[in-house]
Amino acid sequence: GFVASAMSVLAPERNPGEIPTGDLAPVFAPIVAFESAAPTLSPTSYKNMKAKGVCGPVFTPEAGMYQIQSGVTSSLEDGKKTIARRRFADFFQDTVAARLAFYGKKLQTEENKAAIVGEIETFCEELLSRNNPSAQRIKAYRVDAKSGNTPAKEALGIFVIIIQVQMLSALEVIVVQTEIGEGVKVIAD
Repeated sequence: GFVASAMSVLAPERNPGEIPTGDLAPVFAPIVAFESAAPTLSPTSYKNMKAKGVCGPVFTPEAGMYQIQSGVTSSLEDGKKTIARRRFADFFQDTVAARLAFYGKKLQTEENKAAIVGEIETFCEELLSRNNPSAQRIKAYRVDAKSGNTPAKEALGIFVIIIQVQMLSALEVIVVQTEIGEGVKVIAD
């Protein structure tokens, strides 16, 4: 229930496992504690849950509350991805479909095809947010309205647009590499 609640208040590209601040804080604030008879979860327990697609609860001292251990739906070692990838893909595809519904059944004029591509590029630019980095939701995109089309497809009333979107990855692991001591040689960049 808490995972679903967290995902309902987060943008689809965000990881529901982030420390609950801002929008997430009210979702997790009601969790005061889990049943005291429940076993303490070890790192191995969390790894096993993650591998099976279970988002385990974990107490975060920094936030003073519980959070979801991870937004990973299956083992990353098996090539699976975070839940954000599927949620964002659904959001993106649904939004594009809604924006293009106006053009359905219209004549396949160059003007209409250009307008369709323009709608998609406008949406992608909103997500990229070049002029407002704090609103950035994707890393890059590409819209190709040429390579998927043939005269035969056009004759059938089919217009293919190939869209590639590179998501921003979450900061899953932050590594701070330090070398500290009297004998450390600091080389200026």
